[in-house]
Amino acid sequence: MSDSSDDPNLISTPLERTTSLDEEPKQPSNIPNALDHALRSIDLASNDNDKTTTHFTSKDVKYLFSGAPHFMLEKGRHNHWYPHALFPWDVGAVSIQDFWDREAMRHEAFTLGTLHAHLPVPGVHHETEREEAEAKEAKGAKRSTFDLGIFEVPNMLSMNGKERGAVGIRHFLELPIADERRYRAKSPKAGDGVDHQALNNMHITQAFEKLEHMRDAYSECNQDAVFDRRRVLSQGPEAWKRIGVRDVHIKKIVERLIELSEFRTGALEKNKNMTILDKEPVATLHEQLYTHVLYPPPKCWGHHHGKKQDEENLKSQIEVLTKVLAVKGAWLDFSIPDSRLRVGQVLWEMPADPTSQKDHQSSSKGKTDAERKWLLLQLLLAGELLMRLDAIVRLAVLKPSKNISVSSQDVRDLDKLRHGKVNWDVLLVQRFMDNLKPKYCPSTKSSPSPPQEKAKRGLLAKFGRRQSQKPTQSLADSDSNSAWDCIFTPHHAERQLQGLSVFAAGIDWPNRDTIIGEIRAQINKDTYNTPLTNHQQQENRKQETLAPQYVLLRHEPSSSEFKSGWLSRAWLTGFVLPGNSINALLMASILENDPSALSAIGSLANLQGGFSYMGASWWSTKCIAGRVLAAADESKVCMGWVKVSKEKLTPRDQASGAEFGDTWFSVAVRDVKKSSCPRIRQGPKLAIESHPLGHGEVSGSTFTIPVDQQQQHGFAVTINSFDLAVSESSSDHKIVSARQASISFSLTEETAATPISLCMPLTYNIHFISSFPCRPPRGSVHHHSFSADTASETEKETAANHHNLPGHPLHTSYSYKHIPLSSLRPDTAPPPERNSEPVWILDARCSRDHEVFARAWCAAVGVDAVVGRVGRSCLACCVREARAVEAAVVIRVSVHNNK
Repeated sequence: MSDSSDDPNLISTPLERTTSLDEEPKQPSNIPNALDHALRSIDLASNDNDKTTTHFTSKDVKYLFSGAPHFMLEKGRHNHWYPHALFPWDVGAVSIQDFWDREAMRHEAFTLGTLHAHLPVPGVHHETEREEAEAKEAKGAKRSTFDLGIFEVPNMLSMNGKERGAVGIRHFLELPIADERRYRAKSPKAGDGVDHQALNNMHITQAFEKLEHMRDAYSECNQDAVFDRRRVLSQGPEAWKRIGVRDVHIKKIVERLIELSEFRTGALEKNKNMTILDKEPVATLHEQLYTHVLYPPPKCWGHHHGKKQDEENLKSQIEVLTKVLAVKGAWLDFSIPDSRLRVGQVLWEMPADPTSQKDHQSSSKGKTDAERKWLLLQLLLAGELLMRLDAIVRLAVLKPSKNISVSSQDVRDLDKLRHGKVNWDVLLVQRFMDNLKPKYCPSTKSSPSPPQEKAKRGLLAKFGRRQSQKPTQSLADSDSNSAWDCIFTPHHAERQLQGLSVFAAGIDWPNRDTIIGEIRAQINKDTYNTPLTNHQQQENRKQETLAPQYVLLRHEPSSSEFKSGWLSRAWLTGFVLPGNSINALLMASILENDPSALSAIGSLANLQGGFSYMGASWWSTKCIAGRVLAAADESKVCMGWVKVSKEKLTPRDQASGAEFGDTWFSVAVRDVKKSSCPRIRQGPKLAIESHPLGHGEVSGSTFTIPVDQQQQHGFAVTINSFDLAVSESSSDHKIVSARQASISFSLTEETAATPISLCMPLTYNIHFISSFPCRPPRGSVHHHSFSADTASETEKETAANHHNLPGHPLHTSYSYKHIPLSSLRPDTAPPPERNSEPVWILDARCSRDHEVFARAWCAAVGVDAVVGRVGRSCLACCVREARAVEAAVVIRVSVHNNK
């Protein structure tokens, strides 16, 4: 590749510089101007050339490349870059407005999995006009809420590509910097307050002074310490004080959450440009925060206790709340994807054996539920922070105040205080307020739920109530301080139930209508106010410790009135955080409410693997088997799950050849070694190395129009079996642990006397990218010519017979090579990802079995592939996209197999 400084056709505008301490890619500051500069260079070169030479003008280029996607990165907040596909020469064209490489979301409830902006999607179906009118009135005209500027990584909006088992370009490019790689739980380490070795090295006077203040408020609220959350909970209010948090009565927590939630909901629904300061002055906020929730900050922090201007006081409150929530290890960290899934477990499930929390109840009643109370405190602190952030941003931008002066610089300074963990705390409370209404209902002697709640039935039934584990109390006993005295009302239970119904239909779940009907009957009763205890938890504790990806589903017999566990409750209440957890919650909600299925396959689930049931198998697309098998005939895909119905793909034991019964599967894979600097961090390389104008001279002789070759006659692929090589120690708890999965094929050729049997091992954790759609230009180009050195005879003949262009032109700097499927073997060396090497084109247009074979080969050798469907993406755009994402293979599939 030539250097950009020597080539006038490449983007050469000044690069954008940033002041971030992190290394960031440099992107051209103005893409449209850079493209215009390239076009002007083409016109100048055309004028200077000999008139007999075939050349392009800028008008020709715009016409020939109209409808061709340009791939680039857009700089966002928090040191993050976002992939985009643009059509800069089709501004305003209706034909490209619905061009997406992803599947549209099938239901409104599925949007809970993403923070990215999206078009409206189908929502709740209302049976009557009255219900629809009431829903519209309740929904109201909402103003914008506080924008955190964060998104889930990878992009879940792009999780489901147009091709089954494939992802969109945005999702794929973000995989190397996914949240699960970026955010990890930190090992506990002592801070200033408990460092005994440091005390030993101090002078005795300093040591005594240190010990004197060790138990002070905020004494351990520092950035160096990493706490053990369970130890903080077991030590109780004494430990909480050291990070500044008071032991707040559960009633006070719930009442304040209700107050903040109702204010926010009212402001959003009534579209009012109001803030919490319209309801509570700064002095009131100060008193409420430091009297009831937090201790006053130490004087050494430099904060003023109501003695300075209001704006300084408001900013100091934000700073203190941020510091407290940022204490590492003390709180649940929702920047870690696993915490996003398991937050529902804290809210809705208690251990089967109450003695497992004996250390929580050493001195006062209510300690048995310390973990739930601590989460509610985290929600309260995040809610207080959200209200103040929203107020200060609106004061700075939209609603200036005579009494409080806030500048944009103040907002930027406060924004720098928050890192990933605190931002996710604020997002958590936003989701909580949007979907749940808390209520304080202390337990009574005569009933597990208050008498006044019994009459309120319907879809707004109370979620989360458990029977008290302490002695019964009278209604007059106002000292109840159990975290289980807080119950939740879901705002959108019908939306969530209908979303679950759409998912069940999407994966073709058997008996789905009966299951949805039973769930509806349950949420029309008070059963969500009953205790939720998983009696199998102790039995499987060891397995859960060894395999954190496993989740224990709640299994109740068919005769049980109430079946749903904490996973189902998280989904049905809408308490879903962005990220892959939404896929696990959907499948878990189906299984927990199908006792027959759980009895057959077992309740210890690997929601990142797969399972077989009733002659079919279901696989997560987090598993390589799911991504490959999704291409098979009769497969169905929805929200990260694949149903495989093809009889030949029923999982079998590789050693015995016997089909597995109803069971869970876990498949081991290897990661592919890639560059330490992922493509999304390489800045302009993505745009330059996939630019339609290519690298080098731009003229008619430097472009060809690639076309698909004629299909290979006499060659057929047939799937024989799908086999799992089982590990020796995989017989426990109905989970088959496979060290490798493989697919066996029969290859038939006219020149071969007998079919060739071939086994493709699914060794590597590779991905498939659904090609971005394009629209080749209509008409013909009179002064376009092919280069005899680069265009094949097939390409020349096919292009000559077309009155309309069969695709977009491709610059000769992008090399590619057609590889027959019949030549592929498990030990065939894959093409290197270097741009100097040709992209391999695999023709899988004949049948779905051909596509499964091509995908299986990619998994066997460890190469990512762009899947391009004829009629949606031309071959040239597929090659350029492969270069953009550093994929070495393009799999071409037929429009006739898109079923």
